[in-house]
Amino acid sequence: KQSAYRKRWRERFGYVESLCDSCLWIHAVSLGEVNAAIPLVHALKKNYPNIPIVMTTTTPTGSAQVLNQLKDDVIHVYAPIDLPRFVRRFLNSTHPIVCILMETEIWPNILKCCSIKKIPVCIVNARLSERSLKGYLHIRKFMSRLFWHLSFVGAQTEADAKRFMKLGLSKDKIKVLGNLKFDMTISEEIRERVKILREQIGERPVFVAASTHEGEEEIILSAFKKILTKQKNALLILIPRHPERFNLVSGLISKKQFQFLKRSEMQEKNIASSDAVLLGDTMGEVLLFYACAQIAFVGGSFVSIGGHNLLEPAYFSLPILSGPNLFNFIFIRDALEAAHALKIVNDENALAESVLNYFNDPVLSKQMGERAHQVFKNNQGTCEKYLNWLQKIIAAKPSKEF
Repeated sequence: KQSAYRKRWRERFGYVESLCDSCLWIHAVSLGEVNAAIPLVHALKKNYPNIPIVMTTTTPTGSAQVLNQLKDDVIHVYAPIDLPRFVRRFLNSTHPIVCILMETEIWPNILKCCSIKKIPVCIVNARLSERSLKGYLHIRKFMSRLFWHLSFVGAQTEADAKRFMKLGLSKDKIKVLGNLKFDMTISEEIRERVKILREQIGERPVFVAASTHEGEEEIILSAFKKILTKQKNALLILIPRHPERFNLVSGLISKKQFQFLKRSEMQEKNIASSDAVLLGDTMGEVLLFYACAQIAFVGGSFVSIGGHNLLEPAYFSLPILSGPNLFNFIFIRDALEAAHALKIVNDENALAESVLNYFNDPVLSKQMGERAHQVFKNNQGTCEKYLNWLQKIIAAKPSKEF
């Protein structure tokens, strides 16, 4: 386990200093949920400039992303362990007007303690895979009672909404509002850093493999060996999903006999032409790496994780490659495939062949990337829908809460 889990441990027991008289509380468990929450945070900050936003995460990865991307826009603390005493202690220090849970965070004691204190609880950007549904159906009665404490659920898709209702959520508590990740933007600061990194890379074809898990780097590095036989100056940017694996992946790159550079050690220097791999061993820079690439592979898809965010490379108009396991992103997968903007590859040979095809055919690459970006644009506007619903819920609170 990461040593970071042992830091700030008192917060996990609900010990936080009295932060504010009232706040908007957003809980995002880890990296993906934090990224989804960012557009909503900006919208809430704009509409409620005088109400602090307290953002909790469970993982250090999520914490790092909050600090990197949102900085002083929110107050970050770790979420309390889901036991009544710890949750009550946290609530007594933060005084939330509303509790906003991102995606699939269903914590029994958080729901019950908020309900007792008459704090409305909403699940935003809610998703529930078929696999998760099968597990929850064994405790349907328990889930149905828990859902009584919810004020509102905003689902990503119609399929997600139907799964929640199968677990007992009342139809009048759920609306299909879409996926907040379609409303992502990049800051001017990131744009400036992109210019610098592009200069450090130079004129080379760049292939990024992001959010990779154990078992995937082996496949990607083997594929890249084959790519280098045809594209000798190609650069692979390899970004493991979890920081505790950075050193392990570094060792694997060495074992495969690639000359490489760690992003954390770059500082001001350029990437040497002899460096075949750049290891993305930093936090909060995935968008920066996508912006410098010509082709993207999104991890969590060669292994049974269910995939990761396909919309980030779509934002940058990149041809997108993925393994076959995308059960957590079915709507986005289907939308991209329908637009011929996603290529599913099953092994290292197919991955190498596809990357070379896009490197060798700039027109094909550009067309596929543009189709991906169009899918992204066609689904924007979700944040406004969520904001409208949250405004109704916040407005219904007694005025003393403000």
